[in-house]
Amino acid sequence: HMKKLTSLNFTGSKFLTEIPDLSNSPNLRYLKASFCTSLVEVHPSVGYLDKLEILDFSACFELTKFPNKVGLKSLKLFFLDRCIKLESFPEIVDKMESLIELKLGGTGIEELPSSIGNLTGLKELGLHQSAIERLPSSIGNLTGLETLSLYESAIEELPSSIGNLTGLEHLYLSDCQNLANLPQSIYGLQNLYSIVLDRCPELVTLPNNLISEGLSSAESIPLEVRTNTNSPRDGHIVRQREMSFQECNVSNIDSLENSCFWSNLESIDLSESNFVCLPVCISKCVNLWSLNLSGCKRLVEILVQLPASIEMIYMVDCISLERFSTLSKILEDEDMQGIRYMDLSNCHRLCDNLGLDLSKMAKILLNQMKMKERITVTLPHRGSEVPEWFTFGDDFDDYDESKFHYVDFDGRSVRNYKLPIEIPWTSVLETTKLVLFAVWEITESFDGHCYLEYDLDGYEGHLDLFTIETGEGNVWLKCIPISYCEQILKTPIFRVKVKGKGLHIKSIGAHLAPISMSKDGDDDGKHFDENESDESDDDDVGDEVGPKIDFVVTLMTMMKVLMFKTYFEFGPKGERLYYDVEN
Repeated sequence: HMKKLTSLNFTGSKFLTEIPDLSNSPNLRYLKASFCTSLVEVHPSVGYLDKLEILDFSACFELTKFPNKVGLKSLKLFFLDRCIKLESFPEIVDKMESLIELKLGGTGIEELPSSIGNLTGLKELGLHQSAIERLPSSIGNLTGLETLSLYESAIEELPSSIGNLTGLEHLYLSDCQNLANLPQSIYGLQNLYSIVLDRCPELVTLPNNLISEGLSSAESIPLEVRTNTNSPRDGHIVRQREMSFQECNVSNIDSLENSCFWSNLESIDLSESNFVCLPVCISKCVNLWSLNLSGCKRLVEILVQLPASIEMIYMVDCISLERFSTLSKILEDEDMQGIRYMDLSNCHRLCDNLGLDLSKMAKILLNQMKMKERITVTLPHRGSEVPEWFTFGDDFDDYDESKFHYVDFDGRSVRNYKLPIEIPWTSVLETTKLVLFAVWEITESFDGHCYLEYDLDGYEGHLDLFTIETGEGNVWLKCIPISYCEQILKTPIFRVKVKGKGLHIKSIGAHLAPISMSKDGDDDGKHFDENESDESDDDDVGDEVGPKIDFVVTLMTMMKVLMFKTYFEFGPKGERLYYDVEN
């Protein structure tokens, strides 16, 4: 009967200590023994089961003895991840072309045998959180490898043969504390979609591009990213071409300036890095749409003009930043230059230098807002007052925050604000835009992460706040066309919900205005007089925003206390009316 056996499943066995001799089971296809927490030894015969397709010993924490040699020509999946006491990997005695995934993450394995190159069909190799220090040069034989995970491993360097992995799409090297160098051949990874080098403290320089070493462009192999965003592999979601250097000591990436990599990048994350000036080569990223510079506290200036393709800019806590050419152009032209999201939280020095405030930014959003555009901007804001020309709003700075607070089912601190708006049901809704805002401040009790959630009758979104700077306030602005909300009600409700500690809401408000239309019916993007001086005061701005629409405005805040919900709303004279509703 053992000869006919095709599957053995010991998953979760707490008392299994060894896998016995299975040489009498030549037809075995599946051997699963994950989470066998007492398993110590696997018999050598397991390494020669020719028909075995799946071999899974994941999370066998006591496993120390494994076959020294394997020749599993039918094997497709091989899992030894989280075998923390396993210190060696077996020799591959012959080519194993069927193996597509090998998981060795979280093991004590310090090196791989050169015979690893016999796994010529391998697609995914997981070595993350392992003791691996070096890779053998034969790793270059794995030309079909698509994903190489080495994050949080002990890796010190990559072999030059890494450049032969022409099929590699994802290279994960974050939190590699000992990684000090990358080989020049890394520019040969022509199909790379993402390379992540976050928090590698010893990595202070990047290799020179081959072109700079005197080779002709014909001889060089630039780092190039394949373009197939219209036809993603296997019909899955479109993959983003990205590079990430979070919290790295790399201060110069100009060595990549001559590579094709930059022209294909869509997302760059340089957050919490040591740049003083943004590298000039960023301007060559003609497909770039997302740039993250948050936490770059040494960054003083961004003089390079960002690519026209840019849509999202994250610059939270760039506290030394003084000059930003793209923002200067936005203020000069009163146009967002195609940017849909820009976070300048705590960039006080920059905004002070440019004279940028809530009113000026709101004016820009109203000026150039097109029918289908949605734009979000966050910037520093001193004080809590609502601009007089805003249709409605209220100041909470002097109020007891506890009155707006309750604790949800998972113990998180929550504050809930509602702003119902009565809008006349007319055709003007099709050509109306709404600017929403919330002024907030990070306090000393901030727990490192807050959510600011909002919705307007089905149009939902949230702002993640990870800032570590406290002190002066910031304001969040959202500009959307009313017609974007699919099921707009006669009385839409703007809701703001804050989850997390240490985020103090100082005021919220909104302003409704018509979208200016050109004679041919197209949005000309301008609502204000182009000749108007930027020095106009808030009252002037209010006159120019457009015809005022009557609103019935009620601002409500909910607080859950024991078995009751306490509400208050503003009466017709501005007084607060409190009442309790039993749950």
